[in-house]
Amino acid sequence: MKLIEGWEKAYKLSSVQLGTAAVVVAAADQWLPAVSAFLPPWLSGLLTALAIVARVIAQPKAAAEMKAD
Repeated sequence: MKLIEGWEKAYKLSSVQLGTAAVVVAAADQWLPAVSAFLPPWLSGLLTALAIVARVIAQPKAAAEMKAD
């Protein structure tokens, strides 16, 4: 398996940020019943779908920042 160049700064990528948000929402929905009352059931799925779309869209600014250092 080969990692992308600048993988240490992958947190700057939209796909990583949306994927992280999806995981946080899913965990909150599962383990915090008080929070799950306020979250729509489709939110985690929407964030995951957006992460997939963001993965295939070019992110030149983030890519340039990852390669700069």
